[in-house]
Amino acid sequence: KTNGYFAIDQMEAIGLIQTSSVDSIMADSANTASALNTGHKSSVNALGVYADTSPDTLDDPRQETLAEMLKRTRGMSIGIVTTAGWTDATPASVFGHTRRRGDRDFLAAAPLDEGLMPEVIMGGDGRYMLPEAVAGGRRKDGRNMFDEYEAAGYTVVTTATELQEAMSEGAPERLLGMFHSGDMNVWLDRNVFTDNLGDFTDQPGLVDMTLSALEILGQNENGFYLMVEAGSIDKQMHPLDQERALSDLIELDNAVAAAIEWAAVNAPDTLIVVTADHGHGYEVYGTVDVEMFNAAEDDAGKRKAIRVYDAAGFPTYEDADGDFFPDTWDVSIVFA
Repeated sequence: KTNGYFAIDQMEAIGLIQTSSVDSIMADSANTASALNTGHKSSVNALGVYADTSPDTLDDPRQETLAEMLKRTRGMSIGIVTTAGWTDATPASVFGHTRRRGDRDFLAAAPLDEGLMPEVIMGGDGRYMLPEAVAGGRRKDGRNMFDEYEAAGYTVVTTATELQEAMSEGAPERLLGMFHSGDMNVWLDRNVFTDNLGDFTDQPGLVDMTLSALEILGQNENGFYLMVEAGSIDKQMHPLDQERALSDLIELDNAVAAAIEWAAVNAPDTLIVVTADHGHGYEVYGTVDVEMFNAAEDDAGKRKAIRVYDAAGFPTYEDADGDFFPDTWDVSIVFA
C-alpha cells in the first residue's frame, strides 16, 4: 500500500488550467510559464511578449508579468528559486521579455537593466554571470554580473555553506545564490551518487532554498510573490530517467510542505499554488524483477520479468527513516 499522500494531493482545492501555445501543438516551458505569469497565451520560446516577425527578438510587444504588477502597484517583494538555471524559461518567465528563451545574457542582466529587481534569486546558471574571458563564462558583452549584483546590494553566495552562514547572520535584504554553472544537480546525485557532482559538491536542496527565500521575502510588510521550481522533474522525464525525476518530485513535495508550514506560522493569508507549466505523461504499468530482467538473454525473457495487473505487486523500496525518500535505490523490484 502507499504510505500516505503528497502534500500536493492534500491542497484545499484542485483545478485545471490550459497553457497551450498559440503557434504550435507542442508547448515549451517558456510560453507555458509565461501564460501563468502574465495571463496571456504566447508563442513557443517566447517569454512575456506577443511574438512578432521582426529579426530582433527583444523588440516584441510586451506583456506585464504578475511580479512586475505586484511590485509596481503593491510594493511587494519578489523571489525566484529553482533547481535549474535561473535564466531558464520557467524562472525567467517571472521577469523576462523576449521572443527567444535562449537570450540568456540578456535575461541574466535584465533585473538590473530593466527595473524589476527580485529580492531573491537562487539557482544555477553562473556561466551567464561571467564574461567569456573568465574560465567557464559565457557572456559575450564582457560584464561580470556577480560584481554588478553585489554593487546593487545583493548578498552573493555560491554554496550551501555560504547560504547557511548568510541566513544565520540575519536575513539579508537581497540575496543572489548561484550554486552551479548550469542546472543544479538533481536530488539523487546530490544525496546518493555524489561522484556525479564534479566541482559543485556543496549545493543546497530545494527545501533549504525555499525556506531561506521565505525568511527574506517575509520581511516586507506588503507581502511577496515567490516562484519555486523543481526544474529537473521535466529535464529527467525527457530521457525517461524515472528515479531522478521521481526523487526530484519528492523533493518538490517536501518544499511545498515546508512552505505550507512556514506560511501557517508566519503569513497565514499566503496563497500557495502548485502546478506544472507543462506536464509530462508518465505511466507505471507494473513492476520489474531486476535480477531476472538483467539475466534474460532475449526479449521474451525480459518480458517475463515484467509483471502487470495482479502479478505486479509492489516495488521493494523502503523508507525506514521517514524522510519520504527510499533508503536505497538498489532494490529487487522496481516500477515498469
